[in-house]
Amino acid sequence: MSKTTTQLAVAVLRQLSVLDASEDENNADAEDIAYIQDLYASKFHELADEELTYWTPDEVPDPLFLAIRDLVANEARGTYGEPLLPSVKEAEEIIIKKRIRLNMHLRSSKLPTKAEYF
Repeated sequence: MSKTTTQLAVAVLRQLSVLDASEDENNADAEDIAYIQDLYASKFHELADEELTYWTPDEVPDPLFLAIRDLVANEARGTYGEPLLPSVKEAEEIIIKKRIRLNMHLRSSKLPTKAEYF
């Protein structure tokens, strides 16, 4: 399953306290939604350059939704009145990207592997 970029934008706006928990995309300003979606598109391409994507840019996979939300919120904070020092912003991004990298590793199926020995 995955979520849409609109759902991501709403989650980011909630994270930044622009929207409260009871508000949805109908209560959000269309310009705010578009701005967050543009930030996500930029971050998606940045993640793709680092080979940290396996999904398409028009969706966000459920296992990574919260990490992607945090990554985009970290980028948008300054615009919504929560400026961060560049060093703090970079440190936060490194931590968030570690969460994304953890999801990129193949997990064992725990099934036996058949092998031929010569």
